[in-house]
Amino acid sequence: NLTIGESGHPLSSHYKDQWEAYYNGRSFPLPFRAVPAKSTLAVEP
Repeated sequence: NLTIGESGHPLSSHYKDQWEAYYNGRSFPLPFRAVPAKSTLAVEP
């Protein structure tokens, strides 16, 4: 959730740092790059 951050902690400095852009309908790229996995987890029944 971009508007209140991942943790949702109101005392975090990042709690509402993207709220104004969200409220005004602005967006921005969230760049990422593919990196090889260090490990994998297989969950089987």
